[in-house]
Amino acid sequence: MGILRFFALPYPKAIYLALSALALGGVVYYFDRPPVQFVNYINGFNYYSKGSLVFGVWGYSLPSFLHTFSLILLTAIVVGFNKRNRFHIYLFWFLIETLFEIGQHSIISPIITTSFQYLTIGTNNLIVKFFQKGTFDYMDLIATSLGALAGCVALEGKLLKKRGAYENQ
Repeated sequence: MGILRFFALPYPKAIYLALSALALGGVVYYFDRPPVQFVNYINGFNYYSKGSLVFGVWGYSLPSFLHTFSLILLTAIVVGFNKRNRFHIYLFWFLIETLFEIGQHSIISPIITTSFQYLTIGTNNLIVKFFQKGTFDYMDLIATSLGALAGCVALEGKLLKKRGAYENQ
């Protein structure tokens, strides 16, 4: 009984929902984004075809929504659902996602890429490429805001509450 209890998930709905949202975002990138934006090929297979969007216009901003939403849920699972830190989780991911989107703006992007170019951090190439190749879109900012709101609703609502999760906190 002890080993089963060790592997028991405290908030299985939240974990499944967050991982499903991340997986759906990956599917959007796999089918609707060119390989320059995302390495979506395995052994030469690439399902992206120009002009053909599996998710239609939703595919443009859906990853911004899903990423914000799922990271709020996953962070709440790790940090814990309590009244004191819920607002900080929403605000943290909203700000991070918003700053990354604004960093892709044509005015801001050269400043960031120039700054990170001279660092010797192993991930600096990923950061530089993200801001160089990324495209700023106001709809992504709206999607990020809606993702944060959806994360808030999911955590504040009864959908993901464990019995007694907020009591005495």
